[in-house]
Amino acid sequence: MNYGLLFLIHDILSLVFFSAVLCIIGLFNHSKSIGKFLKVLWLAFGGLIVFGIVLIVVTNLWADFRDVHKKDLYGEYVIDRRMFRGKQADWQYNNYRFELTEKGEILFHITDKSRIIKTEVCQISFVENYRHPRLKIAVTDSTFNVIDGIPTLYVNGSDFYYVFESSRYGNMFFTKGKWKPLD
Repeated sequence: MNYGLLFLIHDILSLVFFSAVLCIIGLFNHSKSIGKFLKVLWLAFGGLIVFGIVLIVVTNLWADFRDVHKKDLYGEYVIDRRMFRGKQADWQYNNYRFELTEKGEILFHITDKSRIIKTEVCQISFVENYRHPRLKIAVTDSTFNVIDGIPTLYVNGSDFYYVFESSRYGNMFFTKGKWKPLD
């Protein structure tokens, strides 16, 4: 049941009833000020309705702006050092990154800064029954602890990031971007 619509109907009926009572009082008192008050009241109510409609349209447009599609997810990811700053974040940035390919693979790299030491390749798929496509990784016995579970995609405005839960490091935050040497 749509309670917003019920409240709107209730408010309209209340306003009509209140206006009818004021009209009757105005007829007995021969007062023109009540008529002016009713005009202002109905104009304000109409303005609120128009404002509400505009707000709904803008909200829907904003929600579309924030949609992340499967094609947006392909590319390279690095540790997001904005989430947690410091030596640990810098170390993770220099030692872990991954790539989602259109061939349905995740290439998870263990690195020493710019040099890739080892790459774990796993098959990926996307679960489409969510607002944003959810990444599903087919882990193997040899898969290391960073990609133990299902990563969570967080969308913030037009930006998004993945959180991998690692048994060794806790939450690891990855944002889309190319690796660059730290200053």
